Amino acid sequence: MAAVGRVHRARSACRRESRRDGGGRGTRRRFADGHPAVIGRGATAAALYAGFLALWALSDAVRRREPSPYLLLGGALLEAVLIGGAVVGATRLGGGDQNAAVHGGYLATSVLLLPLGLLLARDRDGRLAPAPLAVALVALAVVVLRAKATA
Repeated sequence: MAAVGRVHRARSACRRESRRDGGGRGTRRRFADGHPAVIGRGATAAALYAGFLALWALSDAVRRREPSPYLLLGGALLEAVLIGGAVVGATRLGGGDQNAAVHGGYLATSVLLLPLGLLLARDRDGRLAPAPLAVALVALAVVVLRAKATA
């Protein structure tokens, strides 16, 4: 019974120390100026949505259908969200270190990758036109998650 009490006290002390240091659950990463970083849930949601659209485009390609207009509308919505996130992320870069340059590259790639995939899908003749779009959307999900990791 005494051992259980010691373990509980040790866990409580760990939690108090974590709260004092600003770590643990519920804390947000912040930039040097104190503003919260635009990462986390928004980037994860964008990556999951890109994955959903990739599966949709892949299913259209397997069924040998033309890309659905709703798929293109979903891509336009994702692109608008990515442009907004890139603008906010670019205004927060500020530092001249290598990490800021890498993060800026990820932001630029996240904005340019989806239009490239749409252009390749539009230029393809035949029923496998959504396949390049699916590949671009999978790559986009990876790029967004890498941008989240470097923020």
